[in-house]
Amino acid sequence: MCGKNAKHSSKCNAVALFCRKKATIDETVIDKLRHVETITMGQAGPSGEVCLSNFYGEIFLFNADGQYICMGKAPWDKDSYNGSTCGLANAGRNGIFTYFVNRNSIAFQEIDFTNGKLGAVQEIQLVSNGNLSVEIFDGYDRGIFFSDGDILWNYETDKAEASKVLSWSDSAVNLKGYMIDALGVLETGLITMVHQSPSEVYFAQIVRKDRAELVEKQMITLGVVGNEGIVQSELEEMASAFNRESTSYEITFEFYNSFMEFQEKLIKGEGPDLISLSAIDITVLSDKGVLEDLTPYFAESNIIKKEDLLPAVQRAGTVNDIMCCVLPDFQVSGFLVEKGTAEGNGWNADQFLDMGENNPNAALVFCLDYKQSYPMEVLGMVLDADLGSYLNFTDRECCFDDGRFASLMERIVQLGIPPLESVDMKEIMASGQSLSGVMKERFFKREVLTYRTTVSSLDSYQDAVAEMGEISEWIGYPTVNRVPYNEMISNTPLGINHASDAKEGAWAFLEFLLSEKYQDRKTGFPVRQDSFEKYLEQTEMFNGIVQIKLTEEDKEILQTIIEHAYWMQAKTPYDISHIIYEEAGAVFAGDKTSEEAAEIIQRRVQLYIQE
Repeated sequence: MCGKNAKHSSKCNAVALFCRKKATIDETVIDKLRHVETITMGQAGPSGEVCLSNFYGEIFLFNADGQYICMGKAPWDKDSYNGSTCGLANAGRNGIFTYFVNRNSIAFQEIDFTNGKLGAVQEIQLVSNGNLSVEIFDGYDRGIFFSDGDILWNYETDKAEASKVLSWSDSAVNLKGYMIDALGVLETGLITMVHQSPSEVYFAQIVRKDRAELVEKQMITLGVVGNEGIVQSELEEMASAFNRESTSYEITFEFYNSFMEFQEKLIKGEGPDLISLSAIDITVLSDKGVLEDLTPYFAESNIIKKEDLLPAVQRAGTVNDIMCCVLPDFQVSGFLVEKGTAEGNGWNADQFLDMGENNPNAALVFCLDYKQSYPMEVLGMVLDADLGSYLNFTDRECCFDDGRFASLMERIVQLGIPPLESVDMKEIMASGQSLSGVMKERFFKREVLTYRTTVSSLDSYQDAVAEMGEISEWIGYPTVNRVPYNEMISNTPLGINHASDAKEGAWAFLEFLLSEKYQDRKTGFPVRQDSFEKYLEQTEMFNGIVQIKLTEEDKEILQTIIEHAYWMQAKTPYDISHIIYEEAGAVFAGDKTSEEAAEIIQRRVQLYIQE
């Protein structure tokens, strides 16, 4: 596949073909080719002629001998290129076309190799509902193929007609348009699709079959809050991988607009078979008996036992002493601090706040607007790992009124607001910087004393090690007993609905995600102990593109970080956090004393956990 949408290389076959020719360019045209070094796409015609183009919208045409013919102008320029889906598409003997996607239409124009001009616009209206990800593929003598997110179409340029090839949502397809990286047509007329993951390349041929020939599968529903973003994409890829292999079950999705709507349905004993837990209150679902106890399933499985999982993953999946959640993947988050800030691998709230009191011109944590959110962000840093020291869910008791919490809030008030400028996101975007870049810069300038970093794979951990250098080190959240505490994050935590009538199929999906075969394919941290040990020994990733050069000490530190990772989302109900931060906000605004707020929090939280 050539053009702007080629996902894995800015070079393409046409460019490579051109480079092997001996180009003979007349000196008089050198000035016209002043942007030739910015070539980003190319196509080779049926007779060997070559068309190259760049983000300026300049088209360069060469004959089969590599001799320059002329220039032309594409329907994009350097201002519209980056925000558009545009490029060159190859329709074989019917010519090479430019394409330009504008909202709900695609404009195709044939390139005339004689004078470089574009032919009449052939406009296609996109009719499916998604239109989130338009992809254009070379069809050569079959025309041009394009995917609008819902449907794969075949556009025959000589007839100016588009016909439907397949619907990505069809149960017999089990793919999404955005998963396809390339598409080609074989001499036999079969269409072949290619999907390249970071570790493997998959090929699939499109064949037509009578639906009666297909095995009837049991549908297993997976409930998700919202229907966009990385969570949906990851779950769809997981479901597609399972659906392609399973002969008995098929995962389908149910989308909910709000987590409250979803939660209420589940508590009533309704809802889908599987539950995506990334945007829902796990503690409430567990307390209400919504989540199935997975312990018997692990015990009977020949594919995965509970003890096969990393200890931290086992711990994360255990809520209210019941193993009811599966994390197929995870990331770990902690903080970089100046070396010597804390002794050992952990620290407590006193040491954290001492650091702020000893550095009055610096901030303990990064904020976009310090006047608006600094005290609350500091409180969050202190409480995220230690909130359990104020709560006893087993006995349904809390102790926010014993003086510790009031003292903590008062100490944060006394810190004051650091004399740092607020961050303007518009200015950052306009300057070409990233927010993480600004955060990192302020940390290394010692304007901010901590820098939150998240690692999701060996290569990202290697980058974090490089960031630490000789002056900083990784540390977790403050805890009352100074035990190391890092945050475990997962985009795709899953549980089985206790009310489901299809628990066997739901478990088959979870079992597949935890299988050695699936976990060994991952480029992020595997959750299986055996897969993780193999993963640590990798010396390269992404088909050799990234080299891993971690020392044995680096690997031991990573293992320690993961051993002390905890899934915070499963520790405290959202409603309790809301009560605490609502009352603390009144203290930071000067509307209540720390003692008054602590007493109110005690009453409200005690009432909540007793109900």
